[in-house]
Amino acid sequence: MELGYNKFQGPCPGELCYLLNLGQLSLSSNLLSGRLPSCIGNITSLRYLYLDSNNLSFNLISNLWRLRDILELNLSTNSFSGSFSSEVENLKALIIVYLSVNNFFGDIPTAIGALQSLQALSLKHNRLQGFIPESMKNMLELQYLELSFNNLTGETPNSREVLQNLVYFNVSFNRFRGPIPHGGPFANFTKLSFLSNEALCDAP
Repeated sequence: MELGYNKFQGPCPGELCYLLNLGQLSLSSNLLSGRLPSCIGNITSLRYLYLDSNNLSFNLISNLWRLRDILELNLSTNSFSGSFSSEVENLKALIIVYLSVNNFFGDIPTAIGALQSLQALSLKHNRLQGFIPESMKNMLELQYLELSFNNLTGETPNSREVLQNLVYFNVSFNRFRGPIPHGGPFANFTKLSFLSNEALCDAP
């Protein structure tokens, strides 16, 4: 169902949850606001969910983790909040996840490493903290990783060098420290990928 780029206002209608055989739902670039119906997680047939560029807000609903066959999820540029549950590992079919420009906080869970089919992940412009999970070295299909404008800390692990398919990487405007990795795909990234991490330095 393609309903993007209109001028729909107000909350998402709960009646959407009656469409139990829906494969795609796009409400991108509207004027929607308020909370997303928790029953959206009951539409387990969903493969593509695009709610980006609205003013939706809620704590990340647990029912969302029931969409085990979802392939693409775009919630970017809203006012969503909450922390990430380890239940994200249930969404093993995911290929693309865009959650940028929201108010998500807390750590990136170790369980995210279970998303081994993931090709693109954008979490920029949130309030995430803690380390990049070591488990992300298992995401060998990953091509695009955008983590800029958060409060992430620690070193950028050399284990990321095994991500041979990675063509875009950005951790600018965080609080990383230590040497910048140069092995594997990082040989192709410039310092622009690491801007404004005051404690980062070039590898010896």
